[in-house]
Amino acid sequence: MARKIQPNGYWQKRIKSEDEKLYRMCVKDQELLLRKVYREQGEALVNQLNKVMLKMMRDLDENGKIYANDYYRTYGANELLNEFNKRA
Repeated sequence: MARKIQPNGYWQKRIKSEDEKLYRMCVKDQELLLRKVYREQGEALVNQLNKVMLKMMRDLDENGKIYANDYYRTYGANELLNEFNKRA
């Protein structure tokens, strides 16, 4: 009778260890990429908000008042909200 060779598990353990290392590296790379994307999108939204606020402050100096309908009509509040939702 032929004798069957039983694997000792060395290669299975080694392959599993390498797979786990690769997985951790991929996850870490993805986290770094996501952080970069979130930072860039956050900065872009803050810049848009600053533009709207500067425009509102400039008009406030001229008129003394800002009304809610002006906010939606003139300052593009709906567009700004749509931009927030699109980037979220």
